[in-house]
Amino acid sequence: MNSKIKTLCIYYAIFYIVWAVCELVIRGAIIQFAPEDGALFPILFDWILKNLVWTVPAWILMGKFDENLYIKRKQMFTNKVEPLKAVGVFAFVIFLASVNSIARNKGIAIAEDFNPAELLSYVFVGVSEEFVFRGLLLNATYQEDKPYLTIGINAVLFLLIHFPIWIYSGIFASVFTGFGFITILVLSVIFSWSFLECKNILIPIGIHMLYDMLITILA
Repeated sequence: MNSKIKTLCIYYAIFYIVWAVCELVIRGAIIQFAPEDGALFPILFDWILKNLVWTVPAWILMGKFDENLYIKRKQMFTNKVEPLKAVGVFAFVIFLASVNSIARNKGIAIAEDFNPAELLSYVFVGVSEEFVFRGLLLNATYQEDKPYLTIGINAVLFLLIHFPIWIYSGIFASVFTGFGFITILVLSVIFSWSFLECKNILIPIGIHMLYDMLITILA
């Protein structure tokens, strides 16, 4: 095992343990002190945690491995994207979210419990999760001769990081019995493909945000 892979494995193990503690222990302990009218409190909590645990360490490691990244850290923000390609990716994500809503409700409708304040949290989610899983992990391990292997491993790692919040929310079993976990794997593949195809991290960040917002807005 080369030093880069070993470092990434150690990083993911520590990252996973720290995030599991944040979701299963710290989240409940902090939120119970939130004021009754503090609708933005959980969002601010997530923003602080996501940046400290996800974004900042990933950004530092991107710099450490910059010479070995498939797409260099600076280039992943500056590479030009073909307009039609970008429009196509965003349109496909809108289509997926719409199909998901139609499958559940036999039509498209606004969720009755929709809270506009929740949309702000998905800005942080899109940035932090794409920094870690596409900007760092996929970018540092991608091999053009083994594209399906690296994208597949990335999808599994992306699925695993959702386990703590599913356990905390009490939906862990239902996610698997209802095959909801497949959606996470499919989305991860889409995010990875869009990053590798467009060579710009802003594309998976954008479609990640968009999908999360749509499934929150739609019933």
